[in-house]
Amino acid sequence: MHEAWRAGASDHEVLDAAGVAIMMGGEPAVVYACLVFVYKALEQFSAAAAVPPDAVLAGTASVGAPD
Repeated sequence: MHEAWRAGASDHEVLDAAGVAIMMGGEPAVVYACLVFVYKALEQFSAAAAVPPDAVLAGTASVGAPD
């Protein structure tokens, strides 16, 4: 998505491409995309809190709300 924006794609074009990817990949594609999105968010939150994302996923660390 980021690369599409950098290449000049509009929001509508990015959403359209995502819709086609979902239709072609079905439920597994949606689930995988959601997991990737959540993991990337955890990486950002844990970086802000200086906690490794794996510790957050394992439940051995807590991460507060991002600033």
